[in-house]
Amino acid sequence: MTAVFDEAGRARLQAANIWYVGTVFADGAPQVNPMWVDLEGEGELALNTSVGRVKEENLRRDPRVYLSHADAANPFDRVQISGEVARFIEGEEARHRHDAKLFQLCHPFPAHGPGPVRAPLV
Repeated sequence: MTAVFDEAGRARLQAANIWYVGTVFADGAPQVNPMWVDLEGEGELALNTSVGRVKEENLRRDPRVYLSHADAANPFDRVQISGEVARFIEGEEARHRHDAKLFQLCHPFPAHGPGPVRAPLV
């Protein structure tokens, strides 16, 4: 995902934070999920979802995405980022590039155990 953000956004992206990620249903209604978001390189954001989930379907149809993070100590202190999904990472590249990194940040179970097929988005 390509987006523009300031240093406050960069700091929150580099920490293990949950972001609220908004996508758009086919009828134009918003859809929001809490997700982990990763910063790759200077300005590329990476998200990770399972194949067949609503947000994956929404983003394949309409690549616009909106991110919001509120500080736990002060929920009015927030960072908001909007952008578009540039590409979907699939297959072996998905398994080795990005999947494991996000799981290491936030989950106590192995990244490549049984479960749904993942679809990282950049």
